[in-house]
Amino acid sequence: MSGHALLLVARVAGWLIVPLYMAGACAYYLLTISAGFWDGDAVVDNVAGVMLSVGFGAFAVVGALLVVRRPTNAIGWILAAVGLMVSIFNADGGYAAYVMATRGRPDVLAVFGAWVANCYWFLMLALALIYLPMLFPDGRLLSRRWLPVAVIGGSRRDNQLVGIVRQTIQPAHVSLWLRATTSVKAEQEDQPTI
Repeated sequence: MSGHALLLVARVAGWLIVPLYMAGACAYYLLTISAGFWDGDAVVDNVAGVMLSVGFGAFAVVGALLVVRRPTNAIGWILAAVGLMVSIFNADGGYAAYVMATRGRPDVLAVFGAWVANCYWFLMLALALIYLPMLFPDGRLLSRRWLPVAVIGGSRRDNQLVGIVRQTIQPAHVSLWLRATTSVKAEQEDQPTI
């Protein structure tokens, strides 16, 4: 692709960031309300959730503006990625909660949505707390001496994610989402209740 085509793709992506964020946030709230998890009496919790959505919406808006204006600056892409991760992956978690509340048994998408909603925080925190300050303000490292810090910060988060995936795919943990087998039922019956 030529430089002009890449600029056009970046501008289109930049203009899609905020609508995608809004779609994810609305989907999350609609699924939460439809599943019956929205508590009208817990005003403080509801306001806190909405304020977090507005705060991460600011990440998406500023990221979109930077991507449209300066597509080569990594700061815009990081801000946009953080905003979109929060919105879309929370909607995945909302879908998983909705499926479990309405059907009682998860489908494959609900299991994947629950897993992603619980694990995306590692990547989001690495982007927001390690790479964003390290690359601020122009999207480049201050000097080459910061490169080991960037690599170590990313690899540490990758190791944590690999550990989570390894724990998730073990048969003992998979059976939590599926019907309990006779061996799991026998283990539960052998344990004393408190």
